[in-house]
Amino acid sequence: MRPNSRRRAAHRKGELYVREAAIVTFISLLSYEQARGQVFSIRPSPVTDLSDLFFDHRLSAYLQCIILSAHLNPNVCSEYEVTVAKELLGVAAGTTKVFPSILGLLQAIGKEECEALLPLALVKKVLEKSHYRTNLIRELETLRRRRKWFEAYKLAHDLRNVIGLPRADRLLRDSFPQYPMWAAWRPNVRRIISWEGVHLAPYRSQLGPVLDLEGPDTTGQQRGTLRISSPGAFAGLGRPEFSSDRHILDRLLDDLDTCLSIGPGTVELLIALCIESNGISSRALEQLESALELRHDQSSQALANLTRSISSKPNSTINTWAFSSAILILTAHPQLRKGYGAMYDITRRGPTVLSTAQRQFCQSLAEIRVNDRLAEGILALGTALLNAHWLHEHWQPAYVDMLSTLPTEQETRSMLNLLEQITSTTTRLGALDFLAIRVGGTLLLRTTSSASTSTVSSAFTELPATPFSSASSSSSAGSPFSITSTPPTPIVITEDPIWYAKPDIERETSVDCFEDPP
Repeated sequence: MRPNSRRRAAHRKGELYVREAAIVTFISLLSYEQARGQVFSIRPSPVTDLSDLFFDHRLSAYLQCIILSAHLNPNVCSEYEVTVAKELLGVAAGTTKVFPSILGLLQAIGKEECEALLPLALVKKVLEKSHYRTNLIRELETLRRRRKWFEAYKLAHDLRNVIGLPRADRLLRDSFPQYPMWAAWRPNVRRIISWEGVHLAPYRSQLGPVLDLEGPDTTGQQRGTLRISSPGAFAGLGRPEFSSDRHILDRLLDDLDTCLSIGPGTVELLIALCIESNGISSRALEQLESALELRHDQSSQALANLTRSISSKPNSTINTWAFSSAILILTAHPQLRKGYGAMYDITRRGPTVLSTAQRQFCQSLAEIRVNDRLAEGILALGTALLNAHWLHEHWQPAYVDMLSTLPTEQETRSMLNLLEQITSTTTRLGALDFLAIRVGGTLLLRTTSSASTSTVSSAFTELPATPFSSASSSSSAGSPFSITSTPPTPIVITEDPIWYAKPDIERETSVDCFEDPP
């Protein structure tokens, strides 16, 4: 035969599966020995050079022949051989969307009956040629980094059943990296399945330290999960209380499950209390669990915003809305007042936030750049504080009076719209005075005669009222457009120095002023 003829023959041998098709077609007509012999006759050689261009074609045809033969004549190939053939086909093809698992292969290859049609040498060659070990290392590391534990579980959950099988043990060591760690892993399967839901997806990175607790034990102790090992389980979560480390971590995971069943706002609350605070404690979990009892996602979101507002100190506009929403919830649900009202010192922080916002609002009026959004936040927080009767016993009556004189949102919106239209200086100053007194809680210190010559920036003094000042705040008399006449005397409303001190409920000076809400 001429060389070209040989190459054409080899080409036909590698690509035209005539013999394989014939075997499958007549397999049901052959005896067991004849059928097995025919299938065995087309088995690729385990010692074939990896550079053989047609090895993949022959292997694919051979594996499909095993699968189809067993389908047509179940006596020809065992279920173990079919399992090995199917998983090897997935590995060799490399076109599946899901990373191919070889757990069934590892368990089946331990059976001696697989040696004839699927010898260990052939299986190793296929895994080697497809770079399965390298790809598996990369896949598991990606899943571990993304905390996609259920996907990792599908690749590793049966490893413990493979260890010790005579034929599979060495193959396991060669093909599965870090198999002792993955074989020891015993996660809560229902839990890691729930973590695949939509509520967790946006927070997977932020919740990483919590999700790691249900992952494999990366400390080398080969425990069932990372949270069981110590001290590695606490990376990224601070150090829980020493007397009940395991109990706290178990509670944390149970609470996360509950949060996911309620909604994303509740997940935000867990993150704010336990992750962003860089620590976990019984107190934080008690706060979280008291909110979980409501099973109301919007309320949890409001409490999360309050927690972040206190810890990160955002701008006054954000603060006013965060405090107003949370105070409304605390007023409606007294059971939350201990965990969030007393713990966050709402008695003092609420008025402090309002006072700061009023001061900034007055400054915006002085600079002729009215902050509409801040005005709305002041009204919302003032209304929430006015309706929070459980706080009033801690404040001077004059402060509550100031809250009761806040205008309605409609009145404020009308005045803001009027400011954009009026051109008269006197009328404009009257409108600014109305906003400064009624929204900003400010006492005017100019006389009527000086009003015509005063600039807008000196039309009022920024003096938001304080709940602990014995003096009463001034309010506009008559028409909101009139200018209040006040003698240019020294300031009559003074800020209590406690406003400017860092909150500390243990301070002697504050113990006399504040009491925990009932």
